[in-house]
Amino acid sequence: MYHLYFLTKIHHKEHALIENETILLVYGSEVKLTCNLTTPVKFFVNGAEAKGENYEIADLTMKIKNLKKADVLNSYFCNNSQGDQINFQTEITPHLYKVDFLNFFGVSGKKVYLSCYVLVGYQNNLDIEWMWKNPKGEILNLTHRFEITSKNESSTLTIHDSMIEDSGIYECIAVNTYGSHSRTLKLVVKSNLTPLWPFLGTIGQFVVLAFILLYYEFGAKREVKFFKNKKTTPLVERNTI
Repeated sequence: MYHLYFLTKIHHKEHALIENETILLVYGSEVKLTCNLTTPVKFFVNGAEAKGENYEIADLTMKIKNLKKADVLNSYFCNNSQGDQINFQTEITPHLYKVDFLNFFGVSGKKVYLSCYVLVGYQNNLDIEWMWKNPKGEILNLTHRFEITSKNESSTLTIHDSMIEDSGIYECIAVNTYGSHSRTLKLVVKSNLTPLWPFLGTIGQFVVLAFILLYYEFGAKREVKFFKNKKTTPLVERNTI
């Protein structure tokens, strides 16, 4: 009796393909990830399969529109059923916080502080360099009146003994290896007498009122004196024939 055996040869992949690909992420913009592996492929965000309206997946690509802070800081990779994988290494350009009220007010002779803050771009040990420009568009140099204090996530311009002439549009610029971003801030320096204007206005009203009262009182006294000193001529009746 003979037994027939059928041997099926299965080819196993000895080594899975693992590659790294660099992508540039810019806050508020769009990014497209391409997974150049044999299909079908899957995309993963922070270790979980990418799902939801925020991700547009088609064949070998995944598109993310209007990148938010979380999108920029997430980790991404894709793989296929054969164990091949592509890790996306992210490069992040800096992006500064947008402040609703970018008008800063100061009083002449006092210190004025202007500050900018980084939303993304300093994470992952990225170093941020800061620059400030004055209202003339010139790079600010440190002097006895202008002082710049910076950290990776923020920068503050301090103006000592501020003057009205310091008023204008200032620009802060954050720079890292992958790009830069800037914000403009409007500074208005007012006279140190400005807080006194309401008080001085009230005093002025009292002075004007007192002057008017004195004027009318003096005028009334002169009129009374005039009538007292005036000689009146008696009326003489004349008979007419």
